[in-house]
Amino acid sequence: TEYYTYTRRVLIAVFLLLGRGGSETDLQQWDTIRVLLNSIGGRGIRRQCVSLDPFYLDISIAKRAQELLHDTEDYQLTHTIAVLYVWAMGMASEAIDKHEDHQQAEIFAHQREKISNKFN
Repeated sequence: TEYYTYTRRVLIAVFLLLGRGGSETDLQQWDTIRVLLNSIGGRGIRRQCVSLDPFYLDISIAKRAQELLHDTEDYQLTHTIAVLYVWAMGMASEAIDKHEDHQQAEIFAHQREKISNKFN
């Protein structure tokens, strides 16, 4: 059903962002997700979510998480999964924004260097 599809997408996005569970293909299996949930536990997931710094996220993973979550209807999720959905969307967006800001800063620094080299 749609509920399980949305739930699976949210959990896959969360585990990808946390760097847990191997590949996305591995995470397609409910057994893998269940094992991760049982081994990490609710408090462990919370702790990892709180401590994750979006600056260090791989941009391709952040973009894939956004893609997984894009078509997810958050109103069809349980409270817990909805919280994870909001966290994952925010984390992926922040990682992408920080990556783009970092790229802009590098471009400006390179341009500044070229200009200063012209006058030296």
